[in-house]
Amino acid sequence: MKNRPNPNPDPTPVPAPETPLEKDLRLAYEGDTDPKKSEIGAVFYGNERTNGAWAKLADGAALADKINGPRLGVLAVVARRDGARRAGLVGGTDLVGMRLTNQLPYFVSGVAYPEWFVVGPEAVLNGIRGVRGAGWFSDGGGAAATR
Repeated sequence: MKNRPNPNPDPTPVPAPETPLEKDLRLAYEGDTDPKKSEIGAVFYGNERTNGAWAKLADGAALADKINGPRLGVLAVVARRDGARRAGLVGGTDLVGMRLTNQLPYFVSGVAYPEWFVVGPEAVLNGIRGVRGAGWFSDGGGAAATR
């Protein structure tokens, strides 16, 4: 087969069209000052010590008394400090707790979690008995319903 000349000598790549999913996903990082970022929802991974954006943007005060032990994983949806949107929190009190969240199907369609969910390492072997607490926040931000 013969080598053919490039019909487009311009080396600039043509960007692929943006999909609807890509329009909804935006990257936020610590120190970001883009005002549009306060208009989107976000999911923060880690905890206040390992992710600086979590402490600045997510109001986790209502969770403080629920996740104060070692080796706990947490899933929660809380108000954002910088806007009207809410933030998803996926993390743990330490590495063991953060690894526990790898086993939780929180991005699966049809899975229903309450606004906050705390799990211990015994859930790996004992299932539901490893859930330390779950519930919804009251209008005031405190935990209203708990297990």
